[in-house]
Amino acid sequence: MKTGFTLAEVLITLGIIGIVAAMTLPTLIQKHQDKSDYTHLKKIYSQLLQATMSIEQEYGSIAEWNLVGDSPEDSKMIMERYKKYFKVIKTCDEDLSACLPDVIYKTTIGTDYVRWSTSSARSSFLLPDGAIVMFNSQGFSDTAFQIYVDLNGWRKPNQLGNDFFYFYYYKDQKAILPGGWYASEADKTANFKAGCLNNYGYYCTNWLLENGNKDYLRCKDLSYSGKTKCK
Repeated sequence: MKTGFTLAEVLITLGIIGIVAAMTLPTLIQKHQDKSDYTHLKKIYSQLLQATMSIEQEYGSIAEWNLVGDSPEDSKMIMERYKKYFKVIKTCDEDLSACLPDVIYKTTIGTDYVRWSTSSARSSFLLPDGAIVMFNSQGFSDTAFQIYVDLNGWRKPNQLGNDFFYFYYYKDQKAILPGGWYASEADKTANFKAGCLNNYGYYCTNWLLENGNKDYLRCKDLSYSGKTKCK
């Protein structure tokens, strides 16, 4: 009667287990990172929303601030008003290199996008958890300013839609909304494809907050009205 496994059988079994682990572990790690980034981004977004309510009670509707596009002075003023509602360990305005890494951030498809550390029109602050929050005055007819959030600061990958996310203050909505949010489903879908799925990354924020994943980095057949994850 056979009472145990031979060495060959044990080695084969271990080999199969190793292959299965090698195939599934990267997916599990990705899902864990997505969930962690979703939770982190949602927390910062919630803080921004609460801060906005308090700021507008003190200074009036942001939609009426008459901000000037790419104005270093206006960007700094916005940052100064928001920082009171965060635990900030450092602020940067004219010289962003003290807060942001001196690297070229990548788009969702891996191409070079921008070196934020050399921007003179933006102001930022650094949080204790390593996240960076940056402000840019726009003064457009529809948006007052942009907010950028780098979830892990100086650590890689420094990529739009991966660890770097956009928010906008919309004047008509009188609210900060994630990049990629649109009242029209058609506009939301079209801009997700153009500004997240196929390039750039500034319209990925709404997808992550709405669907809880960054699968737009892994497959290209996603849509708000259809497939919302790779598998």
